[in-house]
Amino acid sequence: MYTYPLNRPFQRRHTEPNIFAFSNNTNTTDPRNKAEEIAHIDAEIAHIEDNIVLLVRRRSFLQRKRNTYSPAASLPPELLALIFDYACLPSSDDAWKDLFMLQRQGAHGTTNLGMGLGTGAVTPLFLGAVCSTWRDIAFGTSRLWDAVNIRLNDKHAQQQARLLRQWLTRAGNRPLSIRVVEDETHTHRSDEEEEEHSEGGEDDERWNIDVTSRAVIDVLTSFSTQWHTLDLFVLPSSWKGVLSKVRHALPQLTNLTLRVADLSTTLARVDAFAYAPALRSVSLAGYSPSDVRLPYTQLEQFDTEYFTVSECLDALRLCPFLRRCQFHQVDGLGAVEPSPNTTISLSVRHEQLQALELVLDGKREMYALLDILRLPALTELVLSL
Repeated sequence: MYTYPLNRPFQRRHTEPNIFAFSNNTNTTDPRNKAEEIAHIDAEIAHIEDNIVLLVRRRSFLQRKRNTYSPAASLPPELLALIFDYACLPSSDDAWKDLFMLQRQGAHGTTNLGMGLGTGAVTPLFLGAVCSTWRDIAFGTSRLWDAVNIRLNDKHAQQQARLLRQWLTRAGNRPLSIRVVEDETHTHRSDEEEEEHSEGGEDDERWNIDVTSRAVIDVLTSFSTQWHTLDLFVLPSSWKGVLSKVRHALPQLTNLTLRVADLSTTLARVDAFAYAPALRSVSLAGYSPSDVRLPYTQLEQFDTEYFTVSECLDALRLCPFLRRCQFHQVDGLGAVEPSPNTTISLSVRHEQLQALELVLDGKREMYALLDILRLPALTELVLSL
């Protein structure tokens, strides 16, 4: 066996080593000698691999031992859990708006399979990946798991659903805050992807067929009795049938947001939330009051986008106990313009409304609303033209 002299300095090679210099001076033409040489090499490789494993384990042991001297290692689990609480808090209430950018940039610890907690927040999954101690604390602290932002991804829908079930299960019996946003990778295809998509056969979108996977909504509905805040910034048509099955299983739902999906092929009536006894705050975007069946008489806050003037007035009539209301992007279509002689008959009086915000296209809509409304309890009015 060739032995390299220990007293000679190591010379870096710029060519492939001569592996035959390390083999015995045997007759390699003999098949038996070849078999023996191969067996000897395999044994040597196995021995080296065993040593590598031992070294890796030794390194891991030393790293863990070194980490025990860190000040964080001496903190009690209860204090670490409180620190984790702050680490998992988004930096602002509008964090969902910046979530897409962070996901595209690959912000470390922000999302896992499109699931995160918002801008500036790490996920409890990231905390659990630091060490076994942190994993036990993070996975055993239910309040870290009672909120989740989900960016739909049809390509990985099944994996998302499995991770989502694990996530929500760790929340225990806590009320859940869930936010679902649209998959940008589906709504913004590159030219190459668009060409490939169009060549893949019949285009389901061309035939007005919503093929959004139901894997995520199937998981979400299995936890419907724990929903407290549900923000569906995308509501695919294929989900409405699944949602309708939980209409009598929403005892804790207090806040609801519904937004029409960009690729929605139908505005079929949504009736899943008609019997939510705790529902107090609703936000609609792209839906009119006739599109969504809700317990309007118990609502205290109502925010809308893209309502016509007539729909705004209908909303106030339907919700007699509103305290706050926002009408954004009010459209003049369907505006009611009463004449001086008919103002009284067309007036809408609301006794409870205290705060009203209007974002309007122009003066026409403003006059159409303010000439009709009678708001004796109003203390705050915001107008944006």
